[in-house]
Amino acid sequence: MPARLSRRAFSRTVAGTTAGVLFVGTRPSAAAAAEPLGPVYPRMMQEYFEAKLPAHAARIKEEIAAVQSAQNGPAAAAEHAKDVRGRLAKCFGPKPERTPLNARTTKTLERDGYRVELITYESRPGLLVTAALYLPSGDGPHPGVLGLCGHANEGKAYPLYQAFGVELAKAGFATLVIDPIGQGERFQWPEQKRPSAFGGSVGEHNQLDRLMRPLGEWFGTWRAWDGLRGIDLLAEREDVSIDPFLGVTGNSGGGTLTCLVTAWDDRVTASAPSCYVTTLARNLRNELPADAEQCPPRMLELGMDHHSFLVPALLGEGQDEMGSATVLAKRADFFDVRGAREAYGRLAQLAAVAGAPDAAGITVAPGGHGFELPLRRAMVEAFCRAAGRPIPPPFEFTEPEEPETLFATPEGSVLQAGSTPVWELLRGALPDAPVSRPINAGVIRKALNLTETPTEPPPYDIPAWRRATGLPTPQAARFALRPEPHITVPVLRLQDEPMQGPPPKLDTPAVLLVAHRGADAAFRMPEEQSDPTASAFARVLPQRFPGAQIYGCDVRGTGASEPGTVGPNEALRPYGSSYMYSAYARMWNEPILGGRVKDALSAWAFVADAHSGDLHLCGDRWGAIPAVLAAALLLESGRKPASVTLSGLPASWRALVEDERADWPYALLPFGVLAHFDLPDVLSRLKQELGDGLTLENPAGPQGMAA
Repeated sequence: MPARLSRRAFSRTVAGTTAGVLFVGTRPSAAAAAEPLGPVYPRMMQEYFEAKLPAHAARIKEEIAAVQSAQNGPAAAAEHAKDVRGRLAKCFGPKPERTPLNARTTKTLERDGYRVELITYESRPGLLVTAALYLPSGDGPHPGVLGLCGHANEGKAYPLYQAFGVELAKAGFATLVIDPIGQGERFQWPEQKRPSAFGGSVGEHNQLDRLMRPLGEWFGTWRAWDGLRGIDLLAEREDVSIDPFLGVTGNSGGGTLTCLVTAWDDRVTASAPSCYVTTLARNLRNELPADAEQCPPRMLELGMDHHSFLVPALLGEGQDEMGSATVLAKRADFFDVRGAREAYGRLAQLAAVAGAPDAAGITVAPGGHGFELPLRRAMVEAFCRAAGRPIPPPFEFTEPEEPETLFATPEGSVLQAGSTPVWELLRGALPDAPVSRPINAGVIRKALNLTETPTEPPPYDIPAWRRATGLPTPQAARFALRPEPHITVPVLRLQDEPMQGPPPKLDTPAVLLVAHRGADAAFRMPEEQSDPTASAFARVLPQRFPGAQIYGCDVRGTGASEPGTVGPNEALRPYGSSYMYSAYARMWNEPILGGRVKDALSAWAFVADAHSGDLHLCGDRWGAIPAVLAAALLLESGRKPASVTLSGLPASWRALVEDERADWPYALLPFGVLAHFDLPDVLSRLKQELGDGLTLENPAGPQGMAA
């Protein structure tokens, strides 16, 4: 099995252990009071996104029902396909310019009944793609197929991906199998002792998407564009035909790319993704993280799901130009087979309305994740039917080539062959020098997709939680703000005396800290010097603001609501739950950073309601970014802060694109923010209003996860 399987295995563990306990109606004992407060809302983010799923499913059901009830079913189906393709195009963004491919065949292997050409081409200027073209014996032209690899580090040389190329060639199809970025010969951070500085294919993919986020780029677009240019290469060859038949297939991550290419290229007439198609609802409810390219921006907001990718090729322009879509699944796959059947059911309903019920198909094979023979055979037979070719006798390829034999570059590395690293191309997308831009609340709200900015205190509860160890005051009170359904924002109030009930109305000053990873952790004295959750900055706030009441808040996904899903201690892992919720937030077009800014504003309104004196806003490390944005919004609505103090703020989002190893959390990298503003623009606005009331300390570098 490819590395993909072991990568997935951890995400199938039992999820959601609760490190903190909520006590109702009683106060904890003195012994219990010495224990630290942990996440008391470990499933909050999971439940927040799950609550959106019923409306999403209802929308899809209503759209299919509208097609079914139309007087002219085939015409309605074709119109639906056009609409779906248009919506999916918004996920990809504009297509890059089609530049010269500069294709070269670097080696040819003659084999029994077929030959393999090793090819390089440029999908973008300077970006080399390595590929193997499996050609049947004879002059052709042979019907074309684009083959797309899953997340095996070997890329096109992985034995099962060699197998489908050979088996298709034996069935008469010219099949171009390409190395994905970050696999095979296309690693972007290669190392001698391991494939990549980021471990392997998934690490590279997600790191590249991290760098792309502030630019408004999506890694899936880059991956799909490599595929579209591969089809261009097939179209240029005299021995290959892509009209009237063009197939696309691949497994796992290649199944993903099969779907993306199918949705984005109207030349595709037959699509057979393997071990990928399910439903996004199944993935979310199963707490299954997915790779960056598997999470298209705005996909859920636009009412799309996995089956949607296949609708354009299936329905074409009407009954006379219908294609085919075959869902290939495994019964014990981590991509839930129940979702695969649901996706097929939606496709089958649409195909029936269009007058071609057999155009949609599904094959479910026993076993776990992988493109084994039963699914490959089902794909070959589906393509033969779609291309009007006889189905050949069964054949299984069992003698894979050594990876070096399939090198299209001299050393097996596109970088050594002169390809420009993707991260360097991203740097090239930045202006030559930072550009200062005026900023206001409207610009910030647009960039964060904020439809509202709270100015009134939200409803709240007064829970009786155990306190954390080592707070700088003898007592503390806690409040659980409810700014919106399914979201709780804990607020901690440091105090010298016990207090029950709501906070009293006072004319004293107050300080609100937007904490790094939770207020309890920030204020307590760490048991170890290396504790990354504690904060020397937070602990000295009572001395820095004498006479002020000190508060701290946990914005969503931090502190008391740090996720406990996906598996034990998975919240901050590169492929863990915080990453997963950032991906779903992008698919819903609801940036988590926007939610965190709303949470900070809600906590600010809560504090402002209790104190008529000067209010001071502070942000620490991961809390500094939502704090600085909340401060800028408060200049135009709500109580203006008397001062803003930020510790651990990165220099700019631009800097997090320029450094190819930058690793700030995805939640703090709003998609496309650099088209609107950068952090220095926000600081400039605050400086204009606050003057010396703006203080920056301990500037952070590009390695944000080190915090």
